[in-house]
Order: sequence, then C-alpha cells, then structure tokens
Amino acid sequence: MMESLSYLHHAVAYETAYESPEIEAGETRDSLPWKKWGAVVLGVSVGLLGLNQQALAGAGSLSLLQPGDRSTAVKAVQEKLNQLGYLNAQPTGYFGKLTQKAVTQLQKDRGVMADGIVGPTTHSLLQPQAVEPTLQAASTVLKTGDRGEAIRTLQHQLTRLGAYSGPISGYFGPQTQAAVRHFQQAQGLIVDGMVGEHTQTALNQAQPPRSDSATAPPPRPLPPLTQGSQGERVSRLEQRLRVLGYLQTSPDSNFDQQTKQAVMAFQQAQGLTSDGVVGKKTQGALDATFSPQQVKAVQKRLQTAGFYTGPIDGIWGKQTQAAVETAKEVYGVTARDVFRGSY
Repeated sequence: MMESLSYLHHAVAYETAYESPEIEAGETRDSLPWKKWGAVVLGVSVGLLGLNQQALAGAGSLSLLQPGDRSTAVKAVQEKLNQLGYLNAQPTGYFGKLTQKAVTQLQKDRGVMADGIVGPTTHSLLQPQAVEPTLQAASTVLKTGDRGEAIRTLQHQLTRLGAYSGPISGYFGPQTQAAVRHFQQAQGLIVDGMVGEHTQTALNQAQPPRSDSATAPPPRPLPPLTQGSQGERVSRLEQRLRVLGYLQTSPDSNFDQQTKQAVMAFQQAQGLTSDGVVGKKTQGALDATFSPQQVKAVQKRLQTAGFYTGPIDGIWGKQTQAAVETAKEVYGVTARDVFRGSY
C-alpha cells in the first residue's frame, strides 16, 4: 500500500500546474478552490486508504502486485523470488501469504518500505543485480559473529541449496553455522562451520535440489581416492583413519604411502579387498563407522569431560577432532580409545 503514496507527488504537482483557461463568466480562480485542490484531495485519499491501486499503477510502465492478485506477472515475481532464495514454492501466479511474506522479507533486507506489495521499487529489487548471485573471493574467512552483505549473500545461497531455512539477516549466527556445516559435509569438505576459499567455491558451483526426483539426473559419483590424491577429501579420510588407530601421522591432505597402508589395514579389518584404494565399498564402511549416532555419542562424552564445546550434531568436524586430540593427550590413550570411550 505504501508504494501507492508515491502517486501523491503527482497530485501535488498537478495542483501547482493547474492553470485551466476555461473559467466561466463572473468566476475567478480564487472562487473555485475545489478545482484547485481537487487533485490533492483525491491523491491524499488514495494514498491513505490504498484505494484503486491497480488503476493508479496502470498509468506507469509497471503494475502494482498485491495479495489476492492472480496473473502471469505474479508468476514471474515468484520465479524471481525463488531464484533469490526468498521463496521455496512452485510458482502458481497467485499472490498469497507465502508470496507476501517473501516480498516483505526482500524489502526489509534491501532497506525499503516493507509493505508486501510489488511496485516499481520492489520490481527493481527483483532484478539480477539486486543481490549478488555468488560469493566473491573474500580476503577473510566468513565465520560466526560476522555481519554484512557477504553474510546475506551466503544465507541466500544456502537457502537456494536447501541447507538453510532461517531469516536473511546478514548475521552469521548458530543457524547459519549449522547450515554451513551440513553443506560442507554433503560436499565432502572439511567441516568447520566457516566459509573459506574452498567452501565459497563449492557454494558458487553447487546446484539447488530438484523437486522432481524422477526426472533429476543421478548425482555424479566421486572418483576413488588413491595414492597421489590430494585435497580436503584426503584430509577427512586421514582424520578418520587416525581416530580409528590405523594412521599415526597427522593429516596433511596428501595420500602418500603411509595413508595407503592405513587404508589397507582398515580394509583388511572390514573384510574388504585390501588394495589401498578408497572406492564405494571402503567409503561406505568408513561412513558406517562414523555414523551420526556414533559421532553424537562421542561428542556427548567429550562434552561431559569438558573437552568439547561445539554442537551435538553428529558431524565429525574440526572441533570434534581437536577435542579427541586433547582428550588423547590428557588421558595418555590413543584416538581410537577416545572414540570408543575406553578411557
């Protein structure tokens, strides 16, 4: 409704320019105040009561869209809201409560009057340049406690990818951290709840889930890890092998001969082909060993002992790994003992 108040300006301008020569005999301009102020009264009435908004907007190049409308223009707005992460629903062309809520949130985030109506100003916010589509390379890591436009962009991306359902607040709080951690786990990244270069790249390249699973292409399988492989997947593998007692060296993200021997020992213990290659079966065995339920149990034990202060989320990240290492040093036991609770 508030966007319609902009038309009051036109009414005032009309009052100033009102110089009609068609005045009947015996009349003066001062004797006809209703002619002079009629447009102003009409503008104020429309602006305050919100009447006839569609008719007024029709004079411009864009129409006002408001709750209760049904049109292809509403559907186009819903598609834009979906793309920007404000709406997670099938575009129907009907302006209902979900659409109104999404529009209002967009307006709040962009610092304009939040009335839930799509007028010229809100139309401009729906254009691609209104919100950065990807995270730009950051000079610092995004982490808990940070605020700003980069956090809003991060929250938009996590929402679009189905990892975040909280408000687009521009504040990196617990909800945002949890969403980042779950995204990192799904992508096979180091789970630390912070957005550095690798996580930013993964966010920019990730595609949102498709609602129609029957037509969605199957996810591309990750290549096996072999001697010579490098990266965060290798670091995560080494962390697990170290906790299980198969690897004695610290994780360095490099699949060397020692890592291969540790993998072979794990495979032999699991009754798998001992070839030192982490394929589908070996990865499945590792995932089963580090199931969310088991990891939560470890986190709870470490929390009770005062070594862990992070969330009990079943995700084996840097905080959990660091707590295991500390407990291992304090009790003089192996990481495997800490994992199993034998201390």
